[in-house]
Amino acid sequence: MKRMLLAGASLALLASPCAAAPLEAYGKLPTVEDIQISPDGARLALLVTDGENRSVLVERTSDMARERQFNAGAQKVRRLQWAGSDHLLVTTSKAGAGLDVESQFSEWSMTVDCNLLNGRMNGVLTSNNSLDPRANNIGGVPMLHMNVIAGVPMVRTIDGKPEVFVGGVRFVNNVGQISLFSFNPRSGSDALQEDGVSTTQDWLVDADGHTLAEADFAPQTSQWTLKIKRGGDWVVAMKVSGLDPPSVEGLGREEDRFWSGAVRTHSSHWPR
Repeated sequence: MKRMLLAGASLALLASPCAAAPLEAYGKLPTVEDIQISPDGARLALLVTDGENRSVLVERTSDMARERQFNAGAQKVRRLQWAGSDHLLVTTSKAGAGLDVESQFSEWSMTVDCNLLNGRMNGVLTSNNSLDPRANNIGGVPMLHMNVIAGVPMVRTIDGKPEVFVGGVRFVNNVGQISLFSFNPRSGSDALQEDGVSTTQDWLVDADGHTLAEADFAPQTSQWTLKIKRGGDWVVAMKVSGLDPPSVEGLGREEDRFWSGAVRTHSSHWPR
């Protein structure tokens, strides 16, 4: 989608014809790949590319003046998300194998929090947890988790302030498993919320940041299991077999309803 600025009032000022720009000039204009408006409506986040390099622009909606620019270079930018109106989450991905760990060649996602008040960038799940007693020695360094995310970050407003919840790879007995973490955009710190198991694939938290559901997939049996938290205990709500398992898509309109399904076609209602 090409970026266009509408200025209807300027049409009345066209008193004389002007020469048209050559056709190739239009192909050199930056292309907008994504636009996200801030919760308060005061800012726009735009992902633009010239075909090779990408940049994230933050502009005021009042006068379209640019406030911030974050250059991503040739990285693949997968997602822009607002965490409140002063923090922008930028998720990128890169193909490869994990460093200092045994892993398959795959696409790894990382999220950066862009603070629009001071222009600083802080990686999500990059805080130093080496002193945590649950940390494992990975590559000679005590680590609680990797700096990659699993799934889509979930932004929730708790006590009027944004909080981010996201899956991350935590090491238990030197084996990585997808656990649930919280990230505070104001302090840049993260905390472990729930431990997963070796088959955990996805998480879902409710509007108050409480863990609502966990999705597991066992590749040996091709079985997908959805568990919900009821009264503090995990209860199996659904099991599906097949190589193309469903996915947890997000919360529904009602507090105790959420979406699951490969193409968002199934609404699940689980009383807690």
